[in-house]
Amino acid sequence: MRYYDILVTPTPAAGSTPGAPQRWTSLVNGKNDPGALNVQFDFFEAVGSLPMGNSTVTIEGVPLDKLLQAQQFAGSQIAIRGGMSAGLPLANPAQQGLILQGQIFQSFGNWVGTEMTLDFVIVPSVYTIKNPANIVVNWKKGTSLASALAQTLSVAYPGYAQVINISPQYVLTHDVLHVVSTFAQLASFVKSISASIRKPGVEIAVLRANTIAAFDGTIQTGGAVQLEFTDLIGQPTWIDANVMQFWTVMRADIQVGSYVLMPKGLQSLPGIVSTTVNALPSSLKYKTSFQGKFLVQSVRQVGNFRDTNGTSWATLFNVVPQTVT
Repeated sequence: MRYYDILVTPTPAAGSTPGAPQRWTSLVNGKNDPGALNVQFDFFEAVGSLPMGNSTVTIEGVPLDKLLQAQQFAGSQIAIRGGMSAGLPLANPAQQGLILQGQIFQSFGNWVGTEMTLDFVIVPSVYTIKNPANIVVNWKKGTSLASALAQTLSVAYPGYAQVINISPQYVLTHDVLHVVSTFAQLASFVKSISASIRKPGVEIAVLRANTIAAFDGTIQTGGAVQLEFTDLIGQPTWIDANVMQFWTVMRADIQVGSYVLMPKGLQSLPGIVSTTVNALPSSLKYKTSFQGKFLVQSVRQVGNFRDTNGTSWATLFNVVPQTVT
């Protein structure tokens, strides 16, 4: 069954008492709630150098008191878990988890006819054009980009964990001092200056669970996630030069910077009808068009809880092929 859990934690103003957290979920005491509110969302997680829109979520059927005080949620922290819970044959609860974490940038209510909705616009970083930071990159001559990034992120984002997996070859022959005010500006600068040393350069991204990752596809920590044929919705396809896109049932166990292995097919599984060479078009339905290892560049979570279409509760991945072993 489809599963979501939305937790909004107010951020108190200086000297004030924090408000009570608000929670909406489809799972109550481990059981699927048939009366769970309908939610619609479109979440983005991508490398900072790629221009992406902000994530949005709409909660339908909220009480009137929450609707009238919608502005109170602006500035609050929000954590959303999603995926599938037990109940359907192919559902895999192990793949559910945190799919979005950030700050509510805008909050507003709407009432049209008998429909009442609460809408959030969410940003992954605490620094925006409206709330700029003073992020300083102090990259000294002869030192690695990894150490310079670690120092920058430690000061600008002290509450965030760091996962830096980049080549030690990113070293300059001169000092560089650069100041930016948002994470996107930082990511663009790092991508540009690192690509001038070694292509394709270094990407950085704000991930879930307050984590910032930096990677260039040269170092892999941990294993790649093996995809199953039954995870996919449709066939993968090329959408750009060296960029592949594929859909899966909504899942939270793959993030930007993760590696995935494409499924090899279903021929050896019980219950699958084997075919002869003469039935080649039929056999092709049980394998993907792509094989090998890919690095995830962006993740998009698309949800409409009560829509019956399979693509209304899905995850969209953009990946690039890798030769890392």
